[in-house]
Amino acid sequence: AQLTPYVDAARAGQGRLCVLSGEAGIGKTRTAQELVRIARLQGMLTFGGRCLPESGGPSYWPWIQILRDMTQLPPLAAGAQALLTELERLGKQQTAVPGSETDSCAEHAQRFWLLDDITRFLSGTAAEYGPLCLCLDDLHAADAGSMSLLGFLVPELAHRPILVLATKRTHPSPPVGTSLARLLATADRVEVPPLGMLEVAQYIALVSGMPSAPEALVRAVYLATSG
Repeated sequence: AQLTPYVDAARAGQGRLCVLSGEAGIGKTRTAQELVRIARLQGMLTFGGRCLPESGGPSYWPWIQILRDMTQLPPLAAGAQALLTELERLGKQQTAVPGSETDSCAEHAQRFWLLDDITRFLSGTAAEYGPLCLCLDDLHAADAGSMSLLGFLVPELAHRPILVLATKRTHPSPPVGTSLARLLATADRVEVPPLGMLEVAQYIALVSGMPSAPEALVRAVYLATSG
């Protein structure tokens, strides 16, 4: 209930960046999935991507996943595919982050205009086709390129039917001055709290198929996981 107003606002053309924060394993992704389900039921087009550590995948990986899914919609396919091809090429190059000493002026300009093109496609063509819910899982692990693209998109959200939903671990906090820290300062942040004893019991019963979870098991799980 706390999160559904973000769906309503986005559908009305008042998008936001909403970040679900919490400890590892607390249920951030599950909470995001439920909100995405609600958004889909209310007619929003939903797309998602998972951020990987810089050593674990190419740059821009969550956005590559989102554009790949958009190519499956005929009205968006041509535009999404053209941008996807360029973004995949850029990601495979594993180029230096913008502004580094090894980044030439030409490379920086090329990257800038590609990110601008993707932003205009998402906030224009795609959002005009239908209100968007874009889910970015594990934002704390995002590479510099993915954060740059998010930084391009966020200023466009306030007057667009786009909800960007992200999950992020509470700790460690990003250093002051980093891209993530700057974006979090502008985002709506919702803390996902630990589960209480009753909620742990309900969860165990749900995943196990038992009518009710044994009290000793519930207490053991609760104490071991801190909710």
